[in-house]
Amino acid sequence: MHTFDTNGLTPQGVRFSLFLHDCKNLGINHALCYDACKNLMSGHQPLDNLQILHTISDNHSLSFLAYFIFKPFYQNTSPEESASSLYHKFLTSMHFRSNLVNNCVILEARRTVHHVGWGQVPRIVPEHPICPFSVSRCDGHYYRYGWPPMLDDITRATCPNCFLDMLFSFIFNHYY
Repeated sequence: MHTFDTNGLTPQGVRFSLFLHDCKNLGINHALCYDACKNLMSGHQPLDNLQILHTISDNHSLSFLAYFIFKPFYQNTSPEESASSLYHKFLTSMHFRSNLVNNCVILEARRTVHHVGWGQVPRIVPEHPICPFSVSRCDGHYYRYGWPPMLDDITRATCPNCFLDMLFSFIFNHYY
């Protein structure tokens, strides 16, 4: 349904906006996450929207992923902290692990919708690789300047920093 969010002037867009508003008022995690991601992709009230994601991230894997994807760009934290948290959750939570591919696809689709209909997209990827080995083609590390990562590459990552670099590349379609 989020494809109707690209133009709020159509009858479908108006219905979607009303539906989303009602779902947010009911406290439905997916609606709260959707709206927070939409706002973060446009840079609108980043600290408030990060707090929403953080609040619901304990029991909503998409919010957990989104929180740590956006956190380094809107808070004064290092990407390595997000990389460590995401990778640890990936290794220890079967639920998070089994939903990772789907959640990446959802965020990538929302980025695409944002790019088409939600206005200007701020730069949401680091200018430099997170992993210092990603520029040297070392075995076991994601070579950031080569082919874009596939979802299988992300799930087979052994380096937390490369794991986050690949997530950024896949979700934000930003290949170097």
